[in-house]
Amino acid sequence: MKDLYYLFTILFVTSLHAQSLHTVDFEVSGVGNDWSWTDDEGGTSSLVDNPSVTGINTSAKVISLTKTADSNDWALTYTDDNETFTFDADNDEVKVKVYKPFTSNFCIKFEGSSTPKEVCVANTQTNTWEELTFDFSGVIGNSYNKIVIIPDNFDSGAGVHYFDDLIVPDGVVTVVPELTTNAPTPTVDALNVISIYSDTYTDIAGTDFNPNWGQSTAVNTAYDPTGEETNTVIEYSNLNFQGTQFPTTDVSGMINVHFDVWTPFEASIQFTPISPGQENLVSVTSTGGTWTSIDLDLASNFSNVVLSEIFQLKFNGGNGGTVYLDNIYFSSTVLSNEKRLLQEFSVYPNPVRDVVNISAGESIQRVRVYDLTGRMVKQANPNTSDFSLDVADLSKGVYFVKLNAGDREATTKLIK
Repeated sequence: MKDLYYLFTILFVTSLHAQSLHTVDFEVSGVGNDWSWTDDEGGTSSLVDNPSVTGINTSAKVISLTKTADSNDWALTYTDDNETFTFDADNDEVKVKVYKPFTSNFCIKFEGSSTPKEVCVANTQTNTWEELTFDFSGVIGNSYNKIVIIPDNFDSGAGVHYFDDLIVPDGVVTVVPELTTNAPTPTVDALNVISIYSDTYTDIAGTDFNPNWGQSTAVNTAYDPTGEETNTVIEYSNLNFQGTQFPTTDVSGMINVHFDVWTPFEASIQFTPISPGQENLVSVTSTGGTWTSIDLDLASNFSNVVLSEIFQLKFNGGNGGTVYLDNIYFSSTVLSNEKRLLQEFSVYPNPVRDVVNISAGESIQRVRVYDLTGRMVKQANPNTSDFSLDVADLSKGVYFVKLNAGDREATTKLIK
């Protein structure tokens, strides 16, 4: 499949006319037969023969997605082979033919340079082909190219679900932005640093940057942004999660952990150091298109982690795209910017079913939950650093959690 780095690009549109629609029919002589699909959350997709060549669908080839008893309710598959498109008033409906063993929500989600949007429609018939229509008029002007299919977004159990004749907007030719600059050079005295990865400092020996944790991420620890052979960075392609492992190290004398991150788009990244049996993923935001320097206070963010026994690091997120990292180190230098935006908080489990837990390094005065239309659907005033929020009454989908602590504010995505 094309690198998900293509998800977020600068568009050069060759016409001022509205983009038209096209049908992805998966036929050998049609569109989509050679598309690549990536499975997640326990789903397994395949290009297969039509299970029922009757009624409204007499085509030969369709896509199947199999759920097992161990799959998540939201088992899915996705592709970015449609190229980037923009919704407008003439192409704001998406259609698909489905063949399902159960009646449940069939969800289509689009991701790209705009805020992700998911729409769900339930089928009304089983074991026969039915065409569903999805209204995306609420995101006119938004641009996407990653198509996510969740064919049975419900606790229906094991089963095989089919889809075909996906009608979506045409894509346009795009120009891909590239990382061509080095990360900022650290200025912290080497005597105050324990370095995991940096050209500025001496790194811990014996580090494994790609232990086999079952991740889909591809790791390159020698990416040269400028081509001048003066500096290298870590490249994570198709990041879902990625670990780094090294000899057990005592960082209890350190105050902060630092890393520089570059993504071609604004993205949420989660990070944690790990001691045996203990971790705490903290969400931070990569600005997109430029290096973002992250400094996290160890005491307030990772109080459950045994800092004298750190032996692993983990990064999550990046919307499944390409993420670049440099200057990963622990430091005993006090941060000078005490008024920086609040970065250090965790929201878990995520995805969530009934109750979400929120933890921060200081007392949280206010929490607000918004849906993708910007409507506030939950709020609380906990005045504590650790609390739980009941979200059982929310519909399945994507939400944003906004947290206020003093004059600081942070936002992260929550999947229900």
